[in-house]
Amino acid sequence: MVKKTAAMGFVVLAASGLATLIAAGPATAAAPQTQVHPGLSLSECLKLTDDARHKGAVTAQCLPDGSNKKAVITYR
Repeated sequence: MVKKTAAMGFVVLAASGLATLIAAGPATAAAPQTQVHPGLSLSECLKLTDDARHKGAVTAQCLPDGSNKKAVITYR
């Protein structure tokens, strides 16, 4: 009886793992895609983020990067 219960447990674990993999497929495809552009001047960074917003970026920010700026842009 113990062997049968253990075997059924493994079957349940395998089925739930397979279901998780199948369900994660579309979720990973729909995950936001982030791009980082380091080493920009302030004007380059502002232009890049402005262009990204016009192209449909969810977020577009200029962040400090040492003495320069970096653009962090996220698309869906």
